[in-house]
Amino acid sequence: MQVLSFVAQNERENIRKRQAEGIAVAKRNGVKFGPKPQPLPKNFSEIFLLWKQGNISMTEATKRTGMARSTFRKKVKSYGKTYP
Repeated sequence: MQVLSFVAQNERENIRKRQAEGIAVAKRNGVKFGPKPQPLPKNFSEIFLLWKQGNISMTEATKRTGMARSTFRKKVKSYGKTYP
């Protein structure tokens, strides 16, 4: 039983090592992992300005853009850097 356990553990370590090597090669070749980024809604700049000026709340802004609060915050953070 111990021999089988050792063989299984050894094989699992080899699988993880090969997987890590494959991921590293893919990243070097420019493969992007994870979901593709979604484009901003067409009305985002308008909603962003209204929210930034304090005319609407974040809840209202997320409803109008159809985004989750966390997504809206993340997009505001990156959009705010490019917006004067």
